[in-house]
Amino acid sequence: MDAFDLARAFLLKSQCADGGWPYRGGGNSSPEPTCHALLSLGAAEATARQRGMEWLVGRLEGTGAVVLVNDSDPHWTTSLALFTLATLGAPSAVRERCAAFLLSWEGVHADPDPALPMDTSLRGWPWTSGAFTWVEPTCYALLALKRAGYAGHERVAEGERLLLDRMCDGGGWNNGNREILGRTLPPMTSITAWTLLALQGAAKAEDAVAQGLVVLEHGAAHYPSTLTLALATLACHVLGRPVETWAQALQERQSEDGSWRGQVHLTALSLLALQVVEGVGNAFQL
Repeated sequence: MDAFDLARAFLLKSQCADGGWPYRGGGNSSPEPTCHALLSLGAAEATARQRGMEWLVGRLEGTGAVVLVNDSDPHWTTSLALFTLATLGAPSAVRERCAAFLLSWEGVHADPDPALPMDTSLRGWPWTSGAFTWVEPTCYALLALKRAGYAGHERVAEGERLLLDRMCDGGGWNNGNREILGRTLPPMTSITAWTLLALQGAAKAEDAVAQGLVVLEHGAAHYPSTLTLALATLACHVLGRPVETWAQALQERQSEDGSWRGQVHLTALSLLALQVVEGVGNAFQL
């Protein structure tokens, strides 16, 4: 079997009896690896995808939020769920219920603080209810809402402004603070990649995207983790940059069992990245 078949076989073998996917084989189903696995599998795995979609929809409360078993709070993977449901054509009623929740969910506002130079009035998305707004969950929400047909919504435009406001000095993004107590904080490669994907179609983002791309390609070249290589391939492809170097380095990391580090979400993201090089399409291109 080639690299693609091996990866798909690993994902199919890792699927739980309830239809979802765990982070590692033998674990419990979780939304993040389930979403990435669903996005990476094709029509030939229709049965596995259908079971996974049923599991994912079953995690949505009446509000439209993903809620984990034995928990009552909305989970950050609601955004990934909406992105996946919209990409794979889930019923419109399910997608709209999930989108309505995301549009109503926001991080708590903080008072302006000279120690944290940022526009705290901008609404984005938190990791959990009652928490501050952060860059990465805002990226997931923007990707999901754009894919679901809400690119023109005011929350999307405000979320894009938040990402531009949080850009690090010199380009790129980290968790959310470009400076604290007078100290400049560096960008993080993986979060920069997600931000570049989330800013697709954003107004007045050209300069920020160009600077972020430099940060991303430098990080992929000098700090090439599996996650970095996969996300660099996906984001650079969207931006029209060469990706063969990143994809080749990524493929060389594949284990004999078809996985990347034995982890479902890394394997699914790596498969999605390698499929881009083969011309299958980019799941994150809006």
